[in-house]
Amino acid sequence: MQLSFLNKVKEIQDKYHKSVLKNLQFALATLITAKTVNLYKQKDYGQILMGNQDTKPESHYARLIRFMREHAYTSMWFNCLELALSLLHIESNTYYLDATEWQFGAIKIHVLVLCVNWNGVAIPVYFRPYWHKGVLSQETRIRFMRRAMQVVDLRGKIIVADREFIGAQWFVFLSQSVIKFVIRLREGMYKKELSGKVYDKLKKKALRKGYASGFIKLDGLLYRIEFWKNSNLDNQEEQVIYLLTNVLEK
Repeated sequence: MQLSFLNKVKEIQDKYHKSVLKNLQFALATLITAKTVNLYKQKDYGQILMGNQDTKPESHYARLIRFMREHAYTSMWFNCLELALSLLHIESNTYYLDATEWQFGAIKIHVLVLCVNWNGVAIPVYFRPYWHKGVLSQETRIRFMRRAMQVVDLRGKIIVADREFIGAQWFVFLSQSVIKFVIRLREGMYKKELSGKVYDKLKKKALRKGYASGFIKLDGLLYRIEFWKNSNLDNQEEQVIYLLTNVLEK
């Protein structure tokens, strides 16, 4: 038996009026059918979905615009995201944090995205756009993660991120939030904390044996810095990959 849309979203029915849920159903249906988030293109599928050829695409467009404006800054999207994640039954300990930049005409948007590894596919579980270009501050990233943790429980999970997600304050926040992390580093980063001689020795060991590691302290907390020989032998500019983690046990 195929369940109706309202039956599928019964977990959030008590939070919204029935008319709001119907508009949500319409917005999701046009998005899936049109295969685009462009509301102007979604409007052309309203007649088919409503089963009424007498309705005008412009009226469907007005409906979509009005719905999005009314709920752009509400918790509805959190609730939808929580519901979607529960339907997927995701059981993964690995999450990815990354940033991307989109451009709409002259407008550039920086988007920070948290994804979960689901059967080898990165599924976005939370994202937030910023007008800020380039690397986001540690404070901004921390606020982002606090909001994301309202959607998904990250305690005990592992966050994998690239070199732009560094900083002692950021590392402390993740550790105190019981979030494990593996973050890529630039060459030479934290060389002083490890001591130059030890750093160079570990790098040589990694080139010779494939892997080496040592420990450093930042703001009183202990971290492991790892040296991995790059499996891409053609990349002569980056022979060693450097990682920092708060997972101390091997």
